[in-house]
Amino acid sequence: MPVRSTRRAVSALGLVLLLTSPACDAPSPPVGRFADRSSAVERIEDLTYGEAVDEHGELEELQLTMFRPTAHEGPRPAIVFIHSGAFTGGLRSEQDEMATAFAERGYVTVTISYRLREGEWIWFDSPSDVVTGAARDARHDAQAAIRWLRANAGEYDIDAGHIGAVGYSAGGITAIGLAQHADDPGDSGNPEQSSKVCIAVSLSGIAVEGDVESDDAPVLMFHGADDWLVPTRFARETAWKAAVNKKLVDYVEYPKIGHGLFFQSQKELTPKLVKALRDHLVKAPPCV
Repeated sequence: MPVRSTRRAVSALGLVLLLTSPACDAPSPPVGRFADRSSAVERIEDLTYGEAVDEHGELEELQLTMFRPTAHEGPRPAIVFIHSGAFTGGLRSEQDEMATAFAERGYVTVTISYRLREGEWIWFDSPSDVVTGAARDARHDAQAAIRWLRANAGEYDIDAGHIGAVGYSAGGITAIGLAQHADDPGDSGNPEQSSKVCIAVSLSGIAVEGDVESDDAPVLMFHGADDWLVPTRFARETAWKAAVNKKLVDYVEYPKIGHGLFFQSQKELTPKLVKALRDHLVKAPPCV
């Protein structure tokens, strides 16, 4: 079962993040609009959302796949799903299943491709200029995708004021970066739009571009207690800094789970994810 972590104590070093007792029961699945998987969905492939220069100086076209309900019921909130791969590989199709599931719940969802550092070896246990540079490139591309959704909101029935991001591993790092750096949009496309997100969800991700601060978007974090690839201690530190600045929706840690959280624990984490996305993308004020 997950272990919840919250701000609980003050020491000479400041606020300390302590782990509470495991929850006795998994949360009940939310029900109703934006929770029930009742919508028929269409899939639109290979939409170009921007372009950017890669590490070799070559211009790279950036594309996404869209999933949206076929019923036209007015503007819908949107979610950007960001794949894993250590910023060196991976495909946006990794997130197709989850993106489809949330489109069936009523959202417009997209999975995105972004610039990769192919051939590099990135090790998150010792952050470096390579890590931060790769994370910044991915974030700038994801921000362009956020802005593309806003620029094309009318065509695709999107509520431009309610857009969130969900990512796994490198995608989780990118999602947290979206929460942190709306004021550093990059130049991957659609410069006239806002890069803000209403919530960022990290599965096995951490902050690598500084701390989550008080003017950032809220973050929800899920992490495996035995994750050595993206070390759990860094996730706890990210959650602690977000909590200090009142931007932590929740930090849920899963005992005896490593970096395979996305594949091993989706059933357990989905109810909380459904609720948090509905709270921040449906019920909350716009975040443009």
